[in-house]
Amino acid sequence: MGRPKLAPLAQRLKANEPLITRLKELRSSHGWSQADLAKKLEVHRSYISQLETMRVPISLRRLRRIAELYDVHPQSLFALLGVQEFDWVRTFRDDKSHGKDYLSTAAAKERDELSLYLEFIRWRNSTKRLKAQR
Repeated sequence: MGRPKLAPLAQRLKANEPLITRLKELRSSHGWSQADLAKKLEVHRSYISQLETMRVPISLRRLRRIAELYDVHPQSLFALLGVQEFDWVRTFRDDKSHGKDYLSTAAAKERDELSLYLEFIRWRNSTKRLKAQR
């Protein structure tokens, strides 16, 4: 059984059209040129041009960075791609009411996702400790 086939690049880029339109709106509302945004993202200006003309795809990591620059929630941009991401760490860190019990208010699927995430963090921390002991 092999890897699943991806749609042709042109088709995938066309699906990003709502996101690209939103990114252009955000850039112009901030009064930034493509060169200004490129400098803030530490990429070449031509990358921004190619991105806005839908000639190159955007990574989720770079999209997250763009959301930070524009001070918008990454979920709003990811939703335009049809990607759902829940950032448990940021939710806990940004919560102003530190005594809130998230698990009692979370849906079963969210509790499962959090449980898996916490298992991963514990595993990663234990492997770091083992490497440090060597």
